[in-house]
Amino acid sequence: MYQAVLSGDIVHSSKLAAKQYEYLLAKLSEQLAELKVRYQSDHYFFRGDGFQVWVPNARHAWHVALLLRLQMIMLKVDARVAIAVAPQQSHRDNLATSTGPAFTLSGQALDTMKPQRFACVIADTVLDPHFALNILFIDHLLQHLTPRQAEVLLSYFTSDLEGKRNLHETIAQQLGSSRVNITRLLNQANYQLIERFLGLTEALCDAL
Repeated sequence: MYQAVLSGDIVHSSKLAAKQYEYLLAKLSEQLAELKVRYQSDHYFFRGDGFQVWVPNARHAWHVALLLRLQMIMLKVDARVAIAVAPQQSHRDNLATSTGPAFTLSGQALDTMKPQRFACVIADTVLDPHFALNILFIDHLLQHLTPRQAEVLLSYFTSDLEGKRNLHETIAQQLGSSRVNITRLLNQANYQLIERFLGLTEALCDAL
């Protein structure tokens, strides 16, 4: 099995007011705690708004990355996230001092990421150019989401409803909207394309 490490930070955080910055970090901390329960991940913060997330099963890496960005976009900012995938190995109890290909490659990818806000590296593997192009397309879609679209997508992709039956109605009730409006927002956000992309990432990890 392969593991993944995500390195990220909040875009243009130095331009944020102090209260907004602290609020965003608090919301990010809450989300990372929820992701830890959902995906058995682990995380720590560095350089102020920088964060690194260890995901034990690489199949979940892009789900985690997507949810992190949707949370930030919903809050009217964005995040850069670099994903590195490598063979599974043990890490130290203190994640900040852990080493290995996934940790190193992820951090390096974040430091060299411009101007896109998604990056992916697979240890000892040249990334398929078709998959790399899909990453650019998904990144483009996310960068053009409205906060409301991001909020609806976040609800959609964190749903545990089997088969997602009646999901649009459930999201409408959660967000105080109508089913018709939720469906419209999901379609505008190209949710089906994003869902297909997530399926592609899982298949890629299964083939490693």
